[in-house]
Amino acid sequence: KGNEKGRYCLLQIGMGIYLGILSFFDSRDRCVSRWMLWGGGISVVVIKCIAVLKEVNEKGELQETGMGLFLCLLPGIVLWAAGRLTGKIGEADGIVLMVTGVVLPYVQCLETAVLSLFLIGMAALALLVFRFAKRGTRLPYIPFLAAAFWIRYFMGMLSNLAL
Repeated sequence: KGNEKGRYCLLQIGMGIYLGILSFFDSRDRCVSRWMLWGGGISVVVIKCIAVLKEVNEKGELQETGMGLFLCLLPGIVLWAAGRLTGKIGEADGIVLMVTGVVLPYVQCLETAVLSLFLIGMAALALLVFRFAKRGTRLPYIPFLAAAFWIRYFMGMLSNLAL
């Protein structure tokens, strides 16, 4: 059980670092390299598949179902589809949220997505109120996703310490 928690923790830290790197480029260039997007995404999926297969070998049964994985990907799919339909959201934002869904359980992924939208909304509101931006100003989403990911990660660690 402890070894499984350690692997999960390392996967989350790796995902946080990946989000941090993508955030840097999204903030600076307002775009994310396809190589970084797909390379990191495929790496996360492969590592997660290996972790799931190890769970199957140790327990003799599969813990994650196809429906569970779909629910984890759902926030990213919705964001990606909204980007495709409206053109106002970058497609990479939805793909990165899908990759985050591979790492996190559904509830944690949903918490991270909602918190990231709250953070970007508050930043947009502050920029509008203090007149640093106009109504049509585009903000990069991935830095807010990374911030929400790390906030949720550290809040989870604090709640585990309290127990």
